[in-house]
Amino acid sequence: MKIAIVLAAAYLICLVSTRMASGAQDAKYFRGASATRPATRWEEAFLTGNGRMGVMMFGNPYDETVVLNHCRLYLPLGSREIVPDLAPFFHEIKASALKAGKDGPAVAHRLMTQQAGAQGLRGTTPTDPFHPAFILRLKMAGNAEEVKNYRMTEGFETGELVVRWTDDRGDWERKIFASRPDNVVVMSIAGPRGGVGCELGMDISHALVKSEISADKEWLTSHCVYVKGKGGYDSAIRVTAEGGKIESGEGKITVAGADRILLIMRVDTWKTPLPGSDAWAYSPKNPEFAKAPKTNLLADIRESLTNLPADYVKLFTPHARAHGELFKRVSLDVGGGEDRKVLTEELLDRAAKTNAFTPALMERMYDACRYLIICSSGDVVPNLQGIWTGTWKPAWSGDWTLDSNLQLEIQSMISANLIEFMESYFRLVESW
Repeated sequence: MKIAIVLAAAYLICLVSTRMASGAQDAKYFRGASATRPATRWEEAFLTGNGRMGVMMFGNPYDETVVLNHCRLYLPLGSREIVPDLAPFFHEIKASALKAGKDGPAVAHRLMTQQAGAQGLRGTTPTDPFHPAFILRLKMAGNAEEVKNYRMTEGFETGELVVRWTDDRGDWERKIFASRPDNVVVMSIAGPRGGVGCELGMDISHALVKSEISADKEWLTSHCVYVKGKGGYDSAIRVTAEGGKIESGEGKITVAGADRILLIMRVDTWKTPLPGSDAWAYSPKNPEFAKAPKTNLLADIRESLTNLPADYVKLFTPHARAHGELFKRVSLDVGGGEDRKVLTEELLDRAAKTNAFTPALMERMYDACRYLIICSSGDVVPNLQGIWTGTWKPAWSGDWTLDSNLQLEIQSMISANLIEFMESYFRLVESW
């Protein structure tokens, strides 16, 4: 009961006591989450995103897993997309439901199902599930048991994930962000001079996706076609290194003897009409298909990535400015004080032991929720997974649920002064 009361109070504070950021929290405190031990599964990964692509990073530093997502990736299951016309039966169904009294809802559902079945609908039609674009496996030489001073951070003000650790060879650092201005995911891998190396490989494994993964010189790419139609998607990773040697083969890229490694990544989708679909997005009648759609975007992606500077700082600076402007629009100060310096893990442990939230934890939770909304909003409104998934079978397909989930997301956008993200909701509805 105590936690419920505190949560309710925090919720009200978030709604009515937020104000335009003006130094409400001292700038000397890190605004973000941190961990001193690696996550072992995707559900515990640290997250970032640019509203179109999402990034999840977890695993020990010598065997890191990076999951890339895209907001428009939904796996076609081959369901027949029928929108039954029940308007002619409205009055009949309504009258029968009212006559049935307390059994009215069940009667209405039965009659609607009967009429829909007569038009070809066969029971509940599963929606296409949200799925990952690919899983990037990053392997480095080293023993996880020898890792010292491990720290992973998720910067709410910049959208940057950073992993730092030390071993007998020296200090290591891995950073990643999803750029809003350039629509790319950028990763930097740094360590002892001349001693940075890794093996990079893509994993796309599903029976309903025909994937072609290729490693050629500094490029790791994948071309994916949905077996059940509706199109597919393409992904490319440009790999550059300061010093050292890059080799490719058998769908993998290996870098050895470098000072620093840089990865620039992008996922893009393409779609094709689905004959017989009543869903407007894939209907052959949709004007989007007036011209034959492109069914392979790799050349376009590669050209675009080639034109970007292979420089982490040059790519990060404009992104941090754009992301930071969104995050700093509001700030919550409930007196977190010196506890703002405490690691997230410790704040959560305290809450579990005392059955109470500290002011610092309330502030961090509010910041975390705003951070997730910012990272997952832009192209289309966030789904049940936000913009992240590490499974091909998310609960409720990871799609959009229109009872209260979507409404709560929109409420968060408004209370966080992110009004322009409402456009993503409008685009989604209009696409239907």
